[in-house]
Amino acid sequence: MLIVCNVTPVLRPNDRVGIPTGGFRKEALDSNASEYRGDLNAALPPLAAVFFKREERRT
Repeated sequence: MLIVCNVTPVLRPNDRVGIPTGGFRKEALDSNASEYRGDLNAALPPLAAVFFKREERRT
């Protein structure tokens, strides 16, 4: 899995990212996609990426 984060407020079209091997990479998730309409409040550290895994609430 390759994860690329843009931590600036600037769009980076066609940004080049070095990878150790060739081949095709398919986009698995785009956090800016319209289907992610929910809200989440979280403490986000500067210059970092945070990943969240959905879990069912325990009662």
